[in-house]
Amino acid sequence: MMESNSLPNQNKKMMTIVVSIALTLMAPLLMEQFTEGEGWGPFDFAVVGALLLAAVVIFQVATKVVRDSKHRIAIGAVLGLALLLVWIELAVGLIATPAAGS
Repeated sequence: MMESNSLPNQNKKMMTIVVSIALTLMAPLLMEQFTEGEGWGPFDFAVVGALLLAAVVIFQVATKVVRDSKHRIAIGAVLGLALLLVWIELAVGLIATPAAGS
């Protein structure tokens, strides 16, 4: 039987995740205002937000299934590296896949 307050707790957790991602995306948005470097468009912000959200949600689901802390750390490391690799590929085309425009 589910606890009566589990749904509001899940909503709070998801809201915290979404707000954290939005605050993380504020850094490049603020840098856009003060520098003349590479410009991010709305699509770039949406893709990075989706990547971060997907990584966090996958980690949340995986840690509900896996109880061993060593395995949780490994899952987090693999997800972090995968996120970083995809981000780098989309940014500079390190591997030269069609996703990077190569």
